[in-house]
Amino acid sequence: MYFEYVARQKDTSLIDGWVQAKSKAHAQQVLDDRGLNVLVIKRGLSRIPLTVSREALLTALRELASLRSSGMPLDKAVSSLSKVAESKVLRKAWTMVLASLENGLSLSDAMETLPHVFPQYVPPMLRLGEANGDLPNALYSVAERVEREENLLSEMRSALTYPAFLLFISFAIMLFLFSYVLPNFKSMVEGGGGDTALASLIAVSDWVNNNFDFIILSLFISIALLWYAHHRGALQAKLFSLLAVLPITKRLLLAWDIVQFSSSMQRLLDSGVELVRGVELSAESLASASLKKRLDDAVVMVKQGSSLSTAMAQLKVFPDMVLQMINTGESGANLGQSFGEINTLYERRLKLGLHRVITLLEPAVIVIMGGLIGSIMVVIISGIISVNEISF
Repeated sequence: MYFEYVARQKDTSLIDGWVQAKSKAHAQQVLDDRGLNVLVIKRGLSRIPLTVSREALLTALRELASLRSSGMPLDKAVSSLSKVAESKVLRKAWTMVLASLENGLSLSDAMETLPHVFPQYVPPMLRLGEANGDLPNALYSVAERVEREENLLSEMRSALTYPAFLLFISFAIMLFLFSYVLPNFKSMVEGGGGDTALASLIAVSDWVNNNFDFIILSLFISIALLWYAHHRGALQAKLFSLLAVLPITKRLLLAWDIVQFSSSMQRLLDSGVELVRGVELSAESLASASLKKRLDDAVVMVKQGSSLSTAMAQLKVFPDMVLQMINTGESGANLGQSFGEINTLYERRLKLGLHRVITLLEPAVIVIMGGLIGSIMVVIISGIISVNEISF
């Protein structure tokens, strides 16, 4: 859960942003630890969408990593990015990050206040680099994850473009039929009498024409509300809740979380991070709240002496195959490699699953919309035949 706040920094300047915490008291404690004098804090959203393109963010992160690798001080590197970033939002974000750095915050803490620019998995991944003194490699790792997400989302957008175009064209055709075509048959039905299917369609057409302004206004209001819900993150949360219930998409979302968790665990363990801390950091970037909760419980069990695979098995965190591979990694003292194999396996399954769903979506849209428009045309033709008493 994110909490929105307004606070005063050490130089007495005001700063506003978001902090991720379990409760309001926890959020207050986190901000106090950062040396901020909190003025206002309130409960926000569970999910905040990005307002910058991942491509622009990827470029900026790689540039920052390159500048730090060359030995440029962090504040000067961030200042340079604030002047050359591709978008206004990103330039403003780097300016705010620079102000936070000058007031004593770390780069990860500064980025955490801007979840609409930097995804929620960025701060925990950077904290590792800050702790190990290897921030450039941590930035490169973050950039690789952003790039992988962008590639996957680009494939989805490309695949969904055609079904979306079909829906738009079908809606336009149906609006044209009800607004301009069906009214021409009104006198024919009135003359022929009878309560036919064509008469019912014409009644719908009359309603559409009588309320056309209301329909257009409602459409614009609905689009505006959807945009606002998307901007606030409520739309994504509702959509995620719906997809998490449907059998096919539920498996895809689980595969996505497994890919994110295993990829993060592989990098963290190979970098020398202890197991418990690695699980805690990796769990922060997951989309499913219930999965995060079970991983938190698994961490408690591991601290009490249980193995990770045993704790996860008791809490049913992941599928049996994943648990078996984790158990194998623990037995062979090569857990990082096991998580790498899990990542490879489930990334392949995720891509295949997405391809299968999108492949089925296109013909489904064609059949449904084609069936609706075809049914209207059949009713029109049948009405003409009935009125003129033509037999074949």
